Parts: sequence; C-alpha cells; structure tokens
Amino acid sequence: MGFASYVNKLTDNDEWYTPEEAVKIILPLIPDNVKTIWCPFDKPESEFVKVFTTGGHFVICSHIEDGKDFFLYEPEENYDAIISNPPYSKKDAVYERLFRLGKPWAMLVGMNGLFDSKKRFSMFREHGAQILVPDGRTKFIGRSDGKLFAPPFQAVYVCWHLLPETIMFQQDEGSLFKEG
Repeated sequence: MGFASYVNKLTDNDEWYTPEEAVKIILPLIPDNVKTIWCPFDKPESEFVKVFTTGGHFVICSHIEDGKDFFLYEPEENYDAIISNPPYSKKDAVYERLFRLGKPWAMLVGMNGLFDSKKRFSMFREHGAQILVPDGRTKFIGRSDGKLFAPPFQAVYVCWHLLPETIMFQQDEGSLFKEG
C-alpha cells in the first residue's frame, strides 16, 4: 500500500497535544551532533517546537493542516533527527516512513499494542529500536477543549539511533537510570 493511500484528515483520536514535561524528558538525551530537528506533526505553538528551540536546537515544524503531510512531504532544509507525537491510527505507516527516511528519530507513542502488528514487529526486528519509559502516564492536552486527558495506557518514546542505551527509564524529573 502506497503512502498516498494514508493521506486523509486526522481522526478525532489522533490530535492530542503533548505537554511540556513530556518533551523535556527527552531533551537532555538528544546527542550533541543533532542541531536541527524536524517535528513533522507539529505547529509552531507545539511544546516540541518550543522546548527544542529553547534547548538550543533549530526546529523545522510541519503539519498536515498546513499542507505538509508527513507521508508526502520532507523539508528541503537538512535535519539531523525527527521527533514528535505521531497520529496513533497510522502507526505502521509512520514507522515505515521513518525507517525509509533513515534519520535518527523518537516518537511518543502508546506502549500498549507497540508490537501487536506483524508489520510493526517485523520492522522493529529488522531495524532495531530503543525505548525511553517516562515515570508515570503522560496527560495529553485535548485539541478542542484544552483539558488534560490521561489515556488508559502509558506513553513511551520509541526511538531509533537516538538514545545512548537500548532501554532507558525516567526515575524522577531530570534524572534517568539506564538498563540494557
């Protein structure tokens, strides 16, 4: 199935905003050689854009509502990594595109069902993956009402060629302990 078949409006469950605290946990783990970050599911007001910019990175943001569909668009500017909170309903397609792009990446996704798709399982088995597990559940911000929503699952960063370890656990704010 081609990427063009995935181009459509986001579902109501795909557009949840990531709070600042959930972005700050990955900031200190971004390697020094990553200067420019592409946030492909974000607008300028996104916490990813704000936190990474404040952290000294140049950020390229793009969003389907601005005519920049992740499956069809790639920035002309050079970028070193891709980090965001993708639409959950398109997980397989997102990972497939990320692996094809070949840049280091991190996606904040639900831990449940992470490997339940045969396609996804095969991609991770072939390419590998890293995981950053936050301490507790992320409370996302609703698009329409701005209210916090804690989904019935824990969100984790699934990464590729970005973290210094295969599995990392956030112990408390600002500190991590490593395994693997």
